[in-house]
Amino acid sequence: MAGVIGLRGPDIEKRDILQGYGVTFEDADRPYVRPHTGLPVLTVGDGGPSVSRHVFGFSRRFSSFNARAENLESGKIWSRMFGKEGHHGVAPVSYILEWGDVGQGKQPFRIERADGAAMCVPALVGAYWEDRAEQAFSLVTIEPNRFVAFFHDRMIGQLHDEDVDVWLHPQDHAIGRLRACLAAPPEDELVAYPLRDDVGKARFDDADALAAVGPAVTWKDVSNGAGEAT
Repeated sequence: MAGVIGLRGPDIEKRDILQGYGVTFEDADRPYVRPHTGLPVLTVGDGGPSVSRHVFGFSRRFSSFNARAENLESGKIWSRMFGKEGHHGVAPVSYILEWGDVGQGKQPFRIERADGAAMCVPALVGAYWEDRAEQAFSLVTIEPNRFVAFFHDRMIGQLHDEDVDVWLHPQDHAIGRLRACLAAPPEDELVAYPLRDDVGKARFDDADALAAVGPAVTWKDVSNGAGEAT
């Protein structure tokens, strides 16, 4: 889950809550963000909000780019970060690539918000194990809503506008309030665009490879029997 994500810079401008922090998301056009590549992540420290490049995943020695929500308090790594000041961030993500079958055989899809704005994905942040001078992040994953369940058995968390600041200030909130930030979004908030089969082999900067090869699949499409959940 969340092995390949991407970010289109203009999508950040469509999300007012991100613009409200008065920070600049540099190097924000990232068509393919794979583990151990970088993404600009929003954090809040003593000097206020800031954005800096974070490595996707904490170490090459083990899988550490997804933090399962149910393990945040018990996981050896995640429990040191979840709810702790300085260890929460928000990663802007335009889309995630998943394979699914909605009636025409398995194929890759680009799952994104229907309004084209960036998702505000809850992240845990800390030092990159291979170079502690760098910062790293992991995306929090949750049980999927019914739409995403047609493509995968997990999904990345997506913060509502009112939850972004809560997540960025974990020290000011109870664990229950932080967990409430991880509720799945409504099914009709997302759409999935079919892509060509070799999309996963494209270069990291090849945005053209992500062009849709058909119309968006919506919750209405799949709920009306366009396919069966994988």
